[in-house]
Amino acid sequence: MGWFDPIALPASTRSRHVERIRDAMTTRAGPRSGYWRPGIQAPVILFGGQGAERLVSVASAQNIARHWRSATLLLLWQRGDVVIVPHQTLAAHARPFEEELAAEQLAPYGDSLDRALTRVRDERRVLVTALHGGAGEDGQVAAICERLGIPFTASGSTASALAWDKVMAKACAAAAGLQTAPSLVIQPSATLAYTPALAKWLHTYGALVAKPVRDGSSHGIRFLDTERACSELLSHDRHGTYLVEPLLRGSEASVGVVDTPLGPRALEPVEIQLQAGAQFDYEHKYLGHGVLELCPSTYPPDVVRALRVAAETIHRETGAWGYSRSDFILTDVGPALLELNVLPGMTQTSLFPKALAAEGIELGEFLRTQAALAIARAVLRWST
Repeated sequence: MGWFDPIALPASTRSRHVERIRDAMTTRAGPRSGYWRPGIQAPVILFGGQGAERLVSVASAQNIARHWRSATLLLLWQRGDVVIVPHQTLAAHARPFEEELAAEQLAPYGDSLDRALTRVRDERRVLVTALHGGAGEDGQVAAICERLGIPFTASGSTASALAWDKVMAKACAAAAGLQTAPSLVIQPSATLAYTPALAKWLHTYGALVAKPVRDGSSHGIRFLDTERACSELLSHDRHGTYLVEPLLRGSEASVGVVDTPLGPRALEPVEIQLQAGAQFDYEHKYLGHGVLELCPSTYPPDVVRALRVAAETIHRETGAWGYSRSDFILTDVGPALLELNVLPGMTQTSLFPKALAAEGIELGEFLRTQAALAIARAVLRWST
């Protein structure tokens, strides 16, 4: 199956999204179209950031840069300024998941993110977003690009903010008819108010998982199987509000979605197999400890289809753009959505590139298509 062939869905369930993509890919530029000439010249790749996912972002940029040698590499440093990173410097960074990229001696590009993006606009560049977590995923960077009129890859500010908030994303999924786990939202600082509720949930379900409501998919996750673990969560407020769910048992799957002129197209699911006692946390996901990721999966065709339809549905209903990745647990009654990621990792070990490879899609080809879609979206915004 070619990657431009959509999964057969009823027209009523995908017509709005298909219309958005088709319009973006076919609309001619308006009077300001001198900015948007055919061809993509020297895009900029923005990575780094100030959040907990910045090391993953550096690893994503490493992998993207291998496939786009003409791109300018821009590091959003922890102190808030933006510097230019030579390709050889980024390539030589041996342990991106564990060590910071030294930026002290690198050439400045902008003393703030806003000024750096203004320069991107003035240079008429396309922004390839490789940020993970924080301002990159919560819609802040997308909002600046929208305000400045910069063509950028991945979802817009509204969809990014929706996906970043796990409570809002779950509500959107439930409204679309997708299965989700029961959940409890707690504020750790309010210890007395939530102690009885957590104790009851622990007694009912036996084991729980607590996720920061507004953070990435790998940081801050806490597994609760004792009253002591629950008490420690309630006294720990580093990540603010938490979403607590039963620890569902079953096979975990990750499904990428890419936009095409015919609508969202789900990729081959990635099946995640864990060794006994392992959890799919930062160490296991990025350092390869105790986890096996299979793509193509061993799932039967009906399960693959259910996963693909669910992933396309949440992508479409949240207004995600370009690409996304949804994570599921397979239960006795079908796939249950864990979360939606509108800026999934692009590292050499990430799940999304694995799914692309299984479909025969080369990463460089995918990135150039996304940049073209970014330009088309910007043209559409300007011409309406």
